[in-house]
Amino acid sequence: MRAHSRARNGMTRRRFAAWAIGLPAAATLGTVRADAAASDAQAVLDFRARSARLTGFSVDDLDVDLASALLRSLVATGRGDELRRLASAPAAAHSALAADIVAAWYSGVHPSASGPVVATYDDALVWPALGFAQPRGVCGVPGSWAARPAL
Repeated sequence: MRAHSRARNGMTRRRFAAWAIGLPAAATLGTVRADAAASDAQAVLDFRARSARLTGFSVDDLDVDLASALLRSLVATGRGDELRRLASAPAAAHSALAADIVAAWYSGVHPSASGPVVATYDDALVWPALGFAQPRGVCGVPGSWAARPAL
């Protein structure tokens, strides 16, 4: 009798019932994930805007992926409450967290639970801030090394 209750594709009544019951939950979970992703995207945009004010660079100069990585690392290392205070209080721009954010953008090194992590080298803000330097292994305009730097 049991062999007759199974369709050719292996679907049983029990599997079908579990699938049918789980479908609304899966749809809700997808909505929650989409809402969370939208919320995360807004948090990264806000963090980039805050970082632009702290670093002196424009928002467009701050890489979205680096901003996301730095934001995640700050939250993961327990600095979420400090981030919220920094967002709500302009005076917090002189806090240790603000200094750490600026240092992370300029150096490309982010904090993590296991210690500092190099998130980027080539895209660290130190290079455009210096103006005359560039990361090792990155060629400038041919002959640029021969020209005197502008003072």
